Amino acid sequence: MSYPHKEHAALIRLHALVRKGYRPDLGVKNDTNMIRLEHPRGASAGAPDLLLCSDGLLIASGNLQPLNTGEGNPDCIYVKDEADWRMFESFLASVPKPTTFQELDAMKIWEARMLVTVR
Repeated sequence: MSYPHKEHAALIRLHALVRKGYRPDLGVKNDTNMIRLEHPRGASAGAPDLLLCSDGLLIASGNLQPLNTGEGNPDCIYVKDEADWRMFESFLASVPKPTTFQELDAMKIWEARMLVTVR
């Protein structure tokens, strides 16, 4: 992933996190400026709960290991420069894939019907 424009950072990060197994919860305490993301493997497996802010800032919730190994808050990955994007890509690479059972468990009913229909 090359260094994208800052104004698209939140959507780019959201899509990348969902592809790695994170599931968004769009009702974060009536706050429309952030999305809570949970991964079925959990923090102990290297997939902490996250908050994705509207500007693309990523915040770990109750993380065992720091997200940010550079400057600033260790629980955040910023959107300031290319180094922040490399840090985000490094974090993504460390997130384990959900197991097949976890993927099926998180699947919506209509997705499961499509899977059965196609096969």
